[in-house]
Amino acid sequence: MGSIVTERTFDGLMLMVLMLLLLVSFPKTHFLGGMALSTGLVFVALTAGIAFYSFTTEATHRVIDRILRILPRRFEWFINCRLKSFLQGIRGISTVEGGVKATMYTLLVWTLEISAVALVLISFGVQLPLTGYLLVLTLASLSTALPSGPAYVGPYQYAFILALGFFAISQEMALAISIAAQVSLLGSVTIIGVILLLREQLRTGPLPSRKKLETSLEKDTRTNVPPS
Repeated sequence: MGSIVTERTFDGLMLMVLMLLLLVSFPKTHFLGGMALSTGLVFVALTAGIAFYSFTTEATHRVIDRILRILPRRFEWFINCRLKSFLQGIRGISTVEGGVKATMYTLLVWTLEISAVALVLISFGVQLPLTGYLLVLTLASLSTALPSGPAYVGPYQYAFILALGFFAISQEMALAISIAAQVSLLGSVTIIGVILLLREQLRTGPLPSRKKLETSLEKDTRTNVPPS
């Protein structure tokens, strides 16, 4: 869970940068203003929290231990182990090298995402400027943060209709494009994910023993090395 928070934080910062760029390119997209502000504040706060923890790991753990001492011993250990395991997962960027690597991978992933969306649009004979592809991807990414059904059905389609409407693309065409993009992008990721789960034989299992978990957490705190 901690590593997911870190990954989503980098994605959120990238999304914020794209929205600010689109506000300049499409000044009449008033709905992006509030989204950019609220999204930016959330992810800036997450980034600040992760950075603060990365530089004050031992002090943060001491504060957590002091606060949890007011609980019964059984609940103290239960919450302490899980909370520290979560915090352990967000420390992949606790060094400058780790932060730079995460930033480069984020840029690479978003470049591939934009390319994939552009290929889907081009396959329908729709040619847009680069900012057009960015608008489609940005709104589609924002739509995944809204409450929806499985695979973001509904908000995802509306994002394509809204974005492509700026370029006089009919709603029917935009709907067809959104379905094709959803099947090709989300569908392929789902299939690949299932194959990898089977290949790696990943499955849920019992939590490690108290002694083993505490030893792992203490070792990580001393070395300040992100877990593999």
